Amino acid sequence: MDGITRLLIAEDETLLAAGLQKLLECEFRFVDITSCGRDLITVIETFRPDVVLLHGSGSSYPDSIPGIERTISALRQAGVPKVVVLSPAPVWRRGLPGQVVHHFLKHGEMIPNRSSDLVFRKWDEADMRKRIEKLGSTFISSWDVLCNAQGCLTRVGANPTDLVANDSQHLTAAGSIYLLNAVRTQLLP
Repeated sequence: MDGITRLLIAEDETLLAAGLQKLLECEFRFVDITSCGRDLITVIETFRPDVVLLHGSGSSYPDSIPGIERTISALRQAGVPKVVVLSPAPVWRRGLPGQVVHHFLKHGEMIPNRSSDLVFRKWDEADMRKRIEKLGSTFISSWDVLCNAQGCLTRVGANPTDLVANDSQHLTAAGSIYLLNAVRTQLLP
């Protein structure tokens, strides 16, 4: 082994997964990028990654939680040393671009770097953290990275291309880079 961590990304959004791979390629060897479907365990058994990153894009409703727990348990039983679950990004009710337009029409200025207007969490993160950590896995809160007492991050620069989301909850390249730079050390085994 060459000392580089083998990372498998289980992500249903191929654009985000490709961005993750590009951003982290210096620190990790990517063994595969797969959806969170049935073939995940087969891929695990074939490539034997050191770390599996699951992006939690589904709901945390009570009927969804057992599926998440079963996936983590199956990964642990398949011998994955480290499973990391990244929670969904904050959800913008009108979509962040819609919020930008609304703010500009109402105030005549660019939206502030942080806003708490019409943004909410998709998961009950305290409950999910407890459940995921109980299974011996790492939980990373996108909300904790992107939001604080002043609101959720809307942009990472002054340009319109610097928005962190391109709709209600899908991160832009700029948003993905910001998030991953903040959590990259938590992906190490």
